[in-house]
Order: sequence, then C-alpha cells, then structure tokens
Amino acid sequence: MNISAILRTLWSRVDQDHCPIANMINVHRGNVLNSSLYAFQRKNFNAGAKMDVAFVDVESKAEGAVDQGGPSREYYRLLRDSAIFEGPEGAKWLSLDVHASHEGLYGTIGKMISVCVVHGGVGPHFSERLFAAVCGNPAPPLSLEEVSHTTLRAHLENIKKAEDLSEVKNKLEESVDWLSLLGLTRIVVKTMEDRDGVVELVAQQFVHGSMQVALEQLKYGLNSFGPLFVDSIKPPTARDLRDLFTVTYSIPCGNRRCLENDTICHWFNWLAEVQVVMVFEFATGATVVPPLGFEDTATIEFLHKARGRLAGQQKKTYPEANTCAVTLRLPLHSTYNTTFRCWIKTYFYDT
Repeated sequence: MNISAILRTLWSRVDQDHCPIANMINVHRGNVLNSSLYAFQRKNFNAGAKMDVAFVDVESKAEGAVDQGGPSREYYRLLRDSAIFEGPEGAKWLSLDVHASHEGLYGTIGKMISVCVVHGGVGPHFSERLFAAVCGNPAPPLSLEEVSHTTLRAHLENIKKAEDLSEVKNKLEESVDWLSLLGLTRIVVKTMEDRDGVVELVAQQFVHGSMQVALEQLKYGLNSFGPLFVDSIKPPTARDLRDLFTVTYSIPCGNRRCLENDTICHWFNWLAEVQVVMVFEFATGATVVPPLGFEDTATIEFLHKARGRLAGQQKKTYPEANTCAVTLRLPLHSTYNTTFRCWIKTYFYDT
C-alpha cells in the first residue's frame, strides 16, 4: 500500500458526522501552537472525530465562515510551521526544549501531526534522520550541519580542523563544558585518527542522546493514527495549478466565453511570473496538495458583471477564493496588466 492508500484507510475511520465540543479549536494566528494546546490536551479530545476550527481576532470573535475544509487547511499549515522542529523545510529535526520535554509537549505535537495529516492537512516533512529514529531504522551518517547549536558546532569544527595532536587536545580543553553537559568526560585522544571519531561521538550524543526523551514522546503521539511522515516536498508549479483546477466556462461562441478565454490565458501567463505557492495558499488554504488531495474538485469560475437587480453593483477587480470549496473566481478584464498585476501589487509583491 502506498501512503495515499494508508491515509485514505485512516481517513475512512474518522467520524465525519460527529464533532464533539472538545474538538473545538479556537486559533489565534499570532500564537497558533499555544492556542492549539488547549484543545489537544483536553481529556475528551477525540482525534477520530471531526475537527471544528475557528480563527479568532483580538476580541475573540470567530471569523464568519463555517469550517468546511478551508479554515482547517490553513490551520494545519500554520500549526506545522509553528511546531517545535528545526532545520530546513523538507529535513526537520526536533528542537531541544527541556521545559517542553518535562511537560510532555512532544507527545502532544505528535498527536497534532497525526490529526493534521489524517484529517487532510500537510504535516512537517521529517529529515531522513528523524524518520529513521521514529521507525527504529539505522540512522544515516551525521554531518556537523545537523548540530543545531552554533557554539557547539563551532567547537567541533575547530577540533576537526586541528592539524596536530597538541592542537586537538587544546580544542578539546576549550570544549570541556560542553563535553561535561553531554556526559562525555572521559574522552581520550592518542592519535590524529581519534580526532574525527571524537567529533562524530560528540555530534551523535548531542543530536541523538539529548533528544531521546523528546523522541519517545513524539513517537507515542504519532501512534494516535500511525501514518508515515517523510516524503520529498514538491512545491506547486504554474503547471500544477493549471492541471489541478477545472475551469467552468460559459457556452462556446458567446461574448462571455470570449472574455473568459482571454482571462484564463492571462491567468496562466501571470502564474509564470509570481510565487505560485502564495497563490496556491490564497486559493486553497494550503501550500501543497495534501496527501489525501482535496475533497472537492478545485474549480476556477469567472466574476461576470452583475445583471438585473444587481446590475448597479461595482465591478469586481480582484480574484476571490473559497478555500472550503477550493474555488477560485477570476475577474474579467481585457488586458493582461490590468487583470493581475494590480492584484499582486496589492496582496503580494511584484516580481
């Protein structure tokens, strides 16, 4: 079974008809992680039931939309970015936080990740090392870049650059406080061949040994569902957006259809010039397609000038999006520059 099949099986077990009060998640965008902890640490929180996500402002008034998928996707994306991981996107490792470990926070984070992925969001992409540690597989070779603490990494780089045995011992003496903290107080270097082994030992102890409690908590939380969380990140491209969205056209040969053809051509040309991830986020609430895909077909519609009783309304200028239904609505303009360049200057930035 591939990852999508596994996730669909897990998704099928989620009770979509039942959303208990304990699953109400009130989210403050400025403090996503802490506002989420209130929900996930409730005794009656049910990961196997539907989530009810509501973003609140400073007056604690929920935003108006009913959560039919869009708010949840945005929430899962924000939660993924705020969780206690470090490292580049696509190679996340646990961030060391003694207080978080004492409070069992890593276990709660593991539960959050499970809920994010199984309920249709996108979880953090673990590094090969973290994936191997979670699954109990042999760890890949360690590089000094994975030592997140800059001071310790600098000490190890200096030891590795030492050109003779005396210099190696001097650099080790300068690092004695770190070695004591890591429980490495009996290191003996007799030859230059021992130098690289010492560097590897200290790095391994920092990356693996100091995180063992946090790792066990994370694994326990991930067992809420049990899916896998390592894969290569593939940010959406202009071609991906073109293939993902189905365009809802008017009948052929009419004036409306002619305007729609011009607009969709402008749209695809414009996508080649901008940060597509930002547009994808605007349209769907996510930065990549979730492993389970979207429940609804992603659709492009057009904002035609109102008729009848609504004819006096002002013409729409900018695109609109319904992230719940994954629907993007494009305004109709006669020229490329008018259509989208004004939008990107208003909402994003011109490239």
